[in-house]
Amino acid sequence: MTLLLAVAGDRAAQGFSILQQIAALGELYGLTYLMAGPWPAAICAIGFATVPPVIYFSGCGYVEPALLMTLGGTLLVLFLCLRSGRTVGMDGNMDLGPILLLGFLAGWMPALKYSGLIYLGMVGLILMWRHRKVSSKKALSVIGVFSVSAAPGLCWMAWNWVDLGNPVYPMAWFLFGGRGWDEARAFAMSQYFDIYGMGRNLSDYLLLPWRMAFSGRFDTIRFDGAMGPFLIMFLLLAIVSAILVIRRRLVNNMMKEFGVMFVISAAFFVFGTQQVRFWLPSQMLACAFVAPVAGLLVNSAKCRRMLRIALVLVLIASLTWNIWFFSEQFLKIGYYRPVLGMEQEKDFLIRKVPGYPVLEFINQDLPKSSRLMCVWTGAYGYYIDRQYYSDTLIEDITIKKLINVSANGKELSQRLVQAGYTHIFMRVSLLAKNTTSKQKEVFRGFLEFGAVELFRYEDFLVLKIHGV
Repeated sequence: MTLLLAVAGDRAAQGFSILQQIAALGELYGLTYLMAGPWPAAICAIGFATVPPVIYFSGCGYVEPALLMTLGGTLLVLFLCLRSGRTVGMDGNMDLGPILLLGFLAGWMPALKYSGLIYLGMVGLILMWRHRKVSSKKALSVIGVFSVSAAPGLCWMAWNWVDLGNPVYPMAWFLFGGRGWDEARAFAMSQYFDIYGMGRNLSDYLLLPWRMAFSGRFDTIRFDGAMGPFLIMFLLLAIVSAILVIRRRLVNNMMKEFGVMFVISAAFFVFGTQQVRFWLPSQMLACAFVAPVAGLLVNSAKCRRMLRIALVLVLIASLTWNIWFFSEQFLKIGYYRPVLGMEQEKDFLIRKVPGYPVLEFINQDLPKSSRLMCVWTGAYGYYIDRQYYSDTLIEDITIKKLINVSANGKELSQRLVQAGYTHIFMRVSLLAKNTTSKQKEVFRGFLEFGAVELFRYEDFLVLKIHGV
């Protein structure tokens, strides 16, 4: 994706992301087809492919399509491995090729996203559980091969640990610590992730499925999106599936394992950050878990015609809501508008990226050797073609530390130069709102005696620091 961005631009990179999502859908369809047949597979694929976040996050530069593609491939290979009996202990022979592939795919998930560790761990536990009754030598062979083939995916985390002192940097700071991070930043990041959703009380948890289905909105703290009616439909089917599995009225290869994976994945979402993109792996697992029950409904001898009509009506109603919601959000947010030629890219960026004309000024008029400190400018640094530093979550912590140890504006200017900065890119109104009277006084002195204004757009400002 990075290579495509460099050689062919953002359209190619965005297209690759869409292809990853298509691959994930193909894997899900293949998996559910093998589990339950074509009709249930079609229902599950439609119930996953058309939820608005799947479409929305395919074109936003997020890593979710890659994670879903890898998770889908892992689930498919795991299913084929265990169903075919080609692994150690099934027929007495040692066929470790499928385990090599499975380990590589499972290890790829944490290489893409820290939450991939959850799914890697669950796949490993499933293998251990499935080989619990074979000899220790054979079981260790499977787990050993799986672990070794998964190891390349952990290289990034190993580098984090060696270089930054934290394998999941900057997460879990209170457990591991981490170079260049501190308690204030860690606490702020935790608060940032916790604000998503619509409350954390008991009643909020009870209403969570309904709210996440219909009350969410993209680009807001209300789940950052809405899943639509397919969420409710698949949760209800998951409850039915769980009852049938517990009562042993439905025994299908891998149903128990997919059910456990779904519950753990869903708990990670419910008690973690409630952003719908973090739910998407759970939605994929729900589809795999309910596929056999969907097959029973479709192929039931009694009331088959009525059931099929009811399913078709539910599908049509759910698709209609998904199309309506996504169309409304498309018109409001319009990430795909420049791609489809409905809006000029620059006009879109000016409309959606706060202070974009200032970013253009920085890229066109500041020297290549410039090094900016960004203060309350948001997480838009990827548009800047100069070296910059930005505290994404606490966007003024660095400047405040320098202000607090400076007696006046000139001293602040000297400290900024000593720290290696040449310019400041800031949003004046937000800095003023979040500083004390003493901090304001020092910064006013800096504006008057320690810097010169180069460019202003609305309340965004570019300053050149004296002494550079």
